[in-house]
Amino acid sequence: MLVAADRNNVFYGTAANQVMRASLSSPNTRDTVMDLAKPVNTAAAFRITCLSSSPRSFLTDCYTDHVLIAGGFYGEYAVCNIDSDLPGTSEGFVTHAYNGLVTHVHSFRERRSGLLHAAFSSNDRRVQLMDVGTVRFTDSFTYDHAVNCSATSADGRLRALVGDSSDTLITDAQRGTPLVTLQEHTDHGFACAWSQDNRHMATAAQDGRVIVWDARSWKKPLRTFQSTMSCARSLHFTDDGALVAAENEDIVAVYSGHSFDEEQVIRFLGSIAGVALLDGGAELAIANADKTVGGLLTFEKLPQGLGNNTYGSFVAQPRQMGSSRWRNGRARRQMESLPELLI
Repeated sequence: MLVAADRNNVFYGTAANQVMRASLSSPNTRDTVMDLAKPVNTAAAFRITCLSSSPRSFLTDCYTDHVLIAGGFYGEYAVCNIDSDLPGTSEGFVTHAYNGLVTHVHSFRERRSGLLHAAFSSNDRRVQLMDVGTVRFTDSFTYDHAVNCSATSADGRLRALVGDSSDTLITDAQRGTPLVTLQEHTDHGFACAWSQDNRHMATAAQDGRVIVWDARSWKKPLRTFQSTMSCARSLHFTDDGALVAAENEDIVAVYSGHSFDEEQVIRFLGSIAGVALLDGGAELAIANADKTVGGLLTFEKLPQGLGNNTYGSFVAQPRQMGSSRWRNGRARRQMESLPELLI
């Protein structure tokens, strides 16, 4: 698990039930942001299953809603204001169901109020919305299957859901009502994401495919990509519309924005514990959980002509393996024995 607000606030979960903060500007600097090894609400340890970090937004001259949110194996949540001078973390339960594992959490701006909210997806077939400012749940929506991931569009109107079904649901973000059912995948869904311009939505499933949809017409997919080695577990759109798809092992693919006709492939050895975009995708951070060669890897965009920034060189579809070039960031292995601790 890896999330980031900026280069100086890169967060990762550890096997010791802690959330650490690292700085790419100072690789040897780290501190503990959340220590959940001694849970407040349960006898069992808080086993972190997902993380989300909101971008810094100054509401007043002295207050910011820059928060870090964690979900737990037994339905727990933890919320921490990163910029607050007050110590402590707000903890509670998303659900008390026996199968209430929190599978995913993401933050978004509520459409009408503009306030920061969080959407928790869980194995008990529910998506629950929290007002982060008050740490209170405002809505709960129940569906026909476990929800593995949800993504809210940037304008706050729609929410995509994937889970233990081959169907992808497009729902009303405020009411939770299903509006469209997409049936292109043939196996359970793992990840989904919206582009910043609300135009594209991408899904990834156990069938090994990544599918990109145009939100202006749900009749057929815009593009379909086949994973290289294993199914994609994480999807992210950069601010310029490129799609980043992280497979379970060894491979992170980057598809060019808007047309998605070109592809970059980042190859390395190791399980992928998380991917985070910095500065809207100007820099890409990848957590490699391999116990021998793992660490935190960073990739910077390179200017390749006016208005055309890439992480390396694109390869036109269909794929031409082995022809990509990359400028690699340093492998930062001094943070906290990352291969041992990354979840």
